[in-house]
Amino acid sequence: MDLEILCIELFEEMPTNNYVESSFWNFDALFQPQQHPARDSHDTFFLKVPSSTKMLPEDYVERVKEIHESGGYQSRGYGYDWKREEANKNLLRTHTTAVSSRMLYALAQKPFAPKKYYSIDRVFRNEAVDRTHLAEFHQIEGLICDRGLTLGDLIGVLHDFFSRLGMSKLRFKPAYNPYTEPSMEIFSYHEGFKKWVEVGNSGMFRPEMLLPMGLPEDVRVIAWGLSLERPTMILYGIDNIRDLFGPKVDLAEVVEYAFTAEFFEPVGAGISAGGLFPLPPGGDSTGDPGVLGELGDDDDELPDGDGEIIAPDGDILAGAGVFDSPEMLREIPTGKLPEKSPELKEEEV
Repeated sequence: MDLEILCIELFEEMPTNNYVESSFWNFDALFQPQQHPARDSHDTFFLKVPSSTKMLPEDYVERVKEIHESGGYQSRGYGYDWKREEANKNLLRTHTTAVSSRMLYALAQKPFAPKKYYSIDRVFRNEAVDRTHLAEFHQIEGLICDRGLTLGDLIGVLHDFFSRLGMSKLRFKPAYNPYTEPSMEIFSYHEGFKKWVEVGNSGMFRPEMLLPMGLPEDVRVIAWGLSLERPTMILYGIDNIRDLFGPKVDLAEVVEYAFTAEFFEPVGAGISAGGLFPLPPGGDSTGDPGVLGELGDDDDELPDGDGEIIAPDGDILAGAGVFDSPEMLREIPTGKLPEKSPELKEEEV
């Protein structure tokens, strides 16, 4: 995912490095009731060791307990006996919105200032594995926190965001989420499939979530999210998610289709090198040559843990390594786009 798509100069990246989360931040802080089906072991991976957390802000926990049991802020709540032991349970996070709840709570502990956050990272669901589902996938999430935001602001942001992905025709369908109201599913018209395809979810965080954190009453938060794998499967005509993510991935195909171009510099005006629609031969949608980072030039240095991707015939396809920080990704030198662009069949576009 090209970071320009998320207007990286305007958005702050959320720290998503902890896959293990407590049920409190993953569910309770988001005003999701403890009897919700998503909190069942059939849908969520709960940890055995350590099975629970002991590090929660006690005053905030009490406010969350009260809003669930008795309501407040013009809400009736859910009217059930909220159990601390349920909130303490550790799990593999089911969405990166757990990180959003932590960030917004931290924001509420200081004099208010508008913020824009984003994240792209892995989440986990206890689902049956098949051609379109895995027990883990990647979620893209963005949110804007400011005074007086409206549903119109959210719709405008979504049009701008998805247009950067090459999706200009959008429709919105009312939906239900425990922590957003109103909520909308996002659909884009797919010219190849000749139909509307769901591409994401969105909404405005509920007062029952924001006000117990301590945010001012006139502050609103608009948010949206989508998976990384689904649009990628549509773009490259992949009908089995295991061919895209996991041990069955063909590394030669990864290089050929430039999946790894996601973190490099944009190509300038038009669709970016890491966008979700392929570039025409020789450059971007404007006809200008594009730029990609090139690992493997003599002047470049691979980080610790470096290696090479080897094709079955023994050719070296690419250099590889482990980057120590996101800042390193932004400092990678740039070069020309490869001469060969992926040619997609008509039914794959």
